[in-house]
Amino acid sequence: MDPMLYLDEHKDEIIQKVMDFVRIPSISDDAEEVARALQYALDLAKELGFEAKSVLDGMVGIIEVGDGPETLGILSHVDVVPPGNSDAWETPPFEPVLKDGRLYGRGTLDDKGAIVACLYAMKAVLQQGTPLKKKIQMILGTQEEVEWVDMDAYVKQFPLPDYGFTPDGEFPLCNIEKGMIDIELSIPKDENLGEGLFLDAIDGGIATNVVPDKCVAKLIKRTKNDEGSFKEESLELTAKGVSAHSCQ
Repeated sequence: MDPMLYLDEHKDEIIQKVMDFVRIPSISDDAEEVARALQYALDLAKELGFEAKSVLDGMVGIIEVGDGPETLGILSHVDVVPPGNSDAWETPPFEPVLKDGRLYGRGTLDDKGAIVACLYAMKAVLQQGTPLKKKIQMILGTQEEVEWVDMDAYVKQFPLPDYGFTPDGEFPLCNIEKGMIDIELSIPKDENLGEGLFLDAIDGGIATNVVPDKCVAKLIKRTKNDEGSFKEESLELTAKGVSAHSCQ
């Protein structure tokens, strides 16, 4: 059967699998839900006829099919960033909704929908019956949205694929993206402040790899009266923008 025909015949099934996957709230710091999401992906792979297992105490999943002297790797992840302000969602983030040909929910794009799509694409190729010249290996991480401790451990203990790509990007192809740095700044408070407007605190964002949709700055306005004492007023300034992935 032609691969595209196979995918078209299984379209409803694929959508349902993605929706079931998205219902698992696998935020990176929730170990139990992340483990449940990884197991869902491994179970689906086995259901489709692939070899699947977890390694490194459940930090990484490996799905394989075929053999050969070289390996084609597909790198993806089952964890997601927090949904943020629930009021900003038109529908609940972990209750996926299919509307006007689009699927809405946290993780539909990054990266659960991509995992399901790749698994069914692998199945579509295999059902043609053409022997594979390379091993296909899908590597599933669990901490991609945070500090990559899973991949740090994986590359030290397992061989890397000869070729590879990740479906975690824009269609049709991204060959480069911006880097990221996570730093903390600590500035001592000056106890001898005079008159003026001073920054007391600043807050924005829900994850280090997400451009925040707003930033809140808390300010202190100090004025001096005729007697020489100071009066303080608290001010709050909110700037709103458009959230995006930090690599964009």
